[in-house]
Amino acid sequence: MAKTPEDKLNQKLVKHLFKEQYFTDKRIGRAFINTPRRFFVPDTPLELVYLDQVIPTKYDADKRPISSSSQPAMMAIMLEQLAIEPGMNVLEIGAGTGFNAGLMADLVGSTGHVTTLDIDEDLVRNAYAHLQAAGVRNVTVVQTDGMYGYEANAPYDRIILTVSAADIATAWFDQLKDGGRLLLPLSLNGPQKSIAFEKRGPYLRSYSIQNCGFMTLRGEMANNSTLDIVLSDPAEGEGLRLNIPADVAVDAQQLLEWVTHPAEKWETGVSTTSKEIWSSFSLWLALSESQICHLETAEAWYHHPHIPKLLHFTASNKPMALTFGIIDEGGLALLSNSGSQEMPLHLEISTYGNPAPAQRLLAQVEAWNEAQRPSTEQLHIDAYPHPTQPPPLKDAHILERPFTTFVI
Repeated sequence: MAKTPEDKLNQKLVKHLFKEQYFTDKRIGRAFINTPRRFFVPDTPLELVYLDQVIPTKYDADKRPISSSSQPAMMAIMLEQLAIEPGMNVLEIGAGTGFNAGLMADLVGSTGHVTTLDIDEDLVRNAYAHLQAAGVRNVTVVQTDGMYGYEANAPYDRIILTVSAADIATAWFDQLKDGGRLLLPLSLNGPQKSIAFEKRGPYLRSYSIQNCGFMTLRGEMANNSTLDIVLSDPAEGEGLRLNIPADVAVDAQQLLEWVTHPAEKWETGVSTTSKEIWSSFSLWLALSESQICHLETAEAWYHHPHIPKLLHFTASNKPMALTFGIIDEGGLALLSNSGSQEMPLHLEISTYGNPAPAQRLLAQVEAWNEAQRPSTEQLHIDAYPHPTQPPPLKDAHILERPFTTFVI
């Protein structure tokens, strides 16, 4: 049978994912071929469907994306982490378009089953329709708060979240078989890591950790520790957002004035790469400081000459930039690149108001550099569901959450 233009685009995407080593298990590549993405984003132009990019599909009242078709590269990475085998029983929290459930349904085969959950009725309805259109039959789609899992189809060999969470719900641990694997984008005070845990009796042990960035879990386990502030100017759209700790009182107009005008620049003397910033320093800072902020720049704001920018990426075929730093009630400090090229990054600190945040940020950059920039490959995390307590450990960072004690 002759290949259609769509077939060629899909195969080109799969070859790209394999070449870049986002997956090594060729069954994952076959799942992408057998389950074309276009069935799950039917209103998206074909030339965008098979790009290796996120496709937002639903927005909230503030125009923030709350559901999407994830970037295929990240989907492939997570499927490799999850190591699904034929015949397995899998639970997914965050149905979205249904695409990931369709891929997993191909991997578990006719003797396995996938249950996928979402909190919104329209997303559940659409995911079911997409799966039916793609000819996928071994998936159950349920509307519910993912915090509670789905007891009716438990226990599960694998549980995966396609939204980030700051904790591990009791139901996820209880509904996972001993020896089973839980994979979630875990928010560690801001930075996210895609962490695959294996259940070992009373606790979970990490065996694979990758960098990631996902929309956050909604419902009863929604993370309310931060606020998104739209630094909006009607003349230039709403593409400038600052995420700050909820307990920091700030003036949005003052913040807009600061970041859109020339800042005082502090050189750090440290050069690095976007990979090191994304996978190493962001986590270092999050585990060392409590007043972390993130600035996202898009739309017309992306080209503004004064707004600090550090990491550049593309979403829905549009350029965006991200940076982060430290904020308090009287000051703001953000990392930026003093060089003319995106690589290497010559770190500088854009300083506004009270210099205390900049002093703290500079101290953390220097400490991270002196510690030889520890990487994700060196990271290991155990998770102990309450009331189980971890054994005494030397030089471990303890992160307490309502349901879990994380030992890092």
